[in-house]
Amino acid sequence: MEKVRFEAFNVEELRVLRRACYEAGAAFGDPGHTAAERATLDDLAVEILGELKKKEAAAAQQRQEEPLEKAAKEPEKGAADQPPVAPKAFQKPEPQKKRAVQRLDILERAKAAQLAESAHRAPEPPNEAKFTGFLYVRCEKCGQERGFCAKTPISSCYCRECGGKTELKNMRQVKIWCECGSAYRYHTNIQDAAFDMPCLNCEAPVALEWNENKNRYQPMNSEPPKARRGRK
Repeated sequence: MEKVRFEAFNVEELRVLRRACYEAGAAFGDPGHTAAERATLDDLAVEILGELKKKEAAAAQQRQEEPLEKAAKEPEKGAADQPPVAPKAFQKPEPQKKRAVQRLDILERAKAAQLAESAHRAPEPPNEAKFTGFLYVRCEKCGQERGFCAKTPISSCYCRECGGKTELKNMRQVKIWCECGSAYRYHTNIQDAAFDMPCLNCEAPVALEWNENKNRYQPMNSEPPKARRGRK
């Protein structure tokens, strides 16, 4: 049987023929058909597939070359569309003395603006000292003394007896220790040379005096308790 030759196929025709060859190949591969028919079909399928691969390679190469040609044409078109750039006019530099005078004027204006702003600005209130921890306060209105612990910073407190407000100013440190073994640290607004203060643990009165060297109140004629072992 002679091999059948065809003219050049387009891509769509080659796809149809390839599919037909695959389906026919399965049929010719079945038992009962002649080997000559199978050989003829194999030769025809090889020839069709070769033509299809060549056409697909040519189409792929053409698709790759198209963007390069467009990119080469666009810069030439863009350069032609741009208007010519006018040359910049030459500017003569200013003298150095004139520049220095201008800088001084700017600094003087900035200083004047800052002075005017500070004059119109309201004076800021002074920062009030605030205290936490153990406090021993004497009421400025009725003279009642009270000890308490402030858990948050406060700058004033109110008397429980008369309701008067006492500002916490000129506060002094107090270090108190008692015969019961307790020791505490306070801040107080009392300015006396000596006064009595109750122990927080046993409520016994402890006589305190001002120690000029240590700048604090402490018990009279008494030594501080020794530190326990294991404590610094």
